[in-house]
Amino acid sequence: MVPNWGREALAQVSVKNGHAAAIDAQGRLFYLTDDARNNVIILDSRTGTLLKHWTARMPLSLIK
Repeated sequence: MVPNWGREALAQVSVKNGHAAAIDAQGRLFYLTDDARNNVIILDSRTGTLLKHWTARMPLSLIK
């Protein structure tokens, strides 16, 4: 565990409850929430940097 990892990134988005997390082969952490403004939050798993987030309208494909 790295102290304060992702704190700055998560302060940029609204998160209610987290339901799932997964890391893909590219090292991106996908965090699923029930907040209608940020259903999917993607962070760099190494640095904790916010890469992308989606609003209530979900994308057809999460991984390209």
